[in-house]
Amino acid sequence: MTGEPLDDLEQRRAELYAQLAGTGDFRPGGVNETWRRCGKPNCACAQPDNPGHGPRYLWTRSADGRTRTRQLAAAELDKVRREVAAYKQFVAVSEQIVQVNEAICEARPASPAGPGVQAGLDGDEQLGALITALREEMSAEIGRLAAEAARSLGCGAGMEAAETVIRAGMLKLGGGMLERLLAADPGYRGPRIDCGAGHQAEFISCRDKTSDTVLGPVTISRAWYHCAGCKHGLAPRDAELGVAGTVECRRG
Repeated sequence: MTGEPLDDLEQRRAELYAQLAGTGDFRPGGVNETWRRCGKPNCACAQPDNPGHGPRYLWTRSADGRTRTRQLAAAELDKVRREVAAYKQFVAVSEQIVQVNEAICEARPASPAGPGVQAGLDGDEQLGALITALREEMSAEIGRLAAEAARSLGCGAGMEAAETVIRAGMLKLGGGMLERLLAADPGYRGPRIDCGAGHQAEFISCRDKTSDTVLGPVTISRAWYHCAGCKHGLAPRDAELGVAGTVECRRG
């Protein structure tokens, strides 16, 4: 993949994501055919050229550090074989997603002003650059999560462990995305603003505030103004985001 144009790599990644989404039902492990001798000396299976009673088909996989086996009914044999094959496909595609994302990261030039922010751009352009950067980071993180979930299933940790990996990763990814988007506009509205009570509040600094969200705690950096007449501070961004506290500038 080294040396491929960036557009080709991104197209390949999109195709892999589509392929991953179409994997369908899968389960780890393998299906083995077994024969056994009953141990009775007069049974046909005691003859040297007789393979024994069977065949029996066993689904074998690792779980919680142990090998677990279940005998399959004839009616479910083909179904389990398809699911095991689908799991192998899932693992293979996940590994390819990680590889192509790594190649994309290497091929994409770095922004001189940092990820998602470019000097000399207006607000709309900076927001567009930020969204592009977030999209790339999300793609790489989703590929990493898919590979980690596949490893959890492959080592026998079970589906619950894979679900936990994906859930925790997506919550963390969503919280980080929300923080980055909020940081794009801290609410700076100039050196002075109307405090709402007929006075002018002066900009002091940017202050952090932590807000609980469905994605977990999110830190918001907001421009903080202080009104000398009201002797209170305010952050215009709080009201815009619906996270304003109970203390407001008083009319006087």
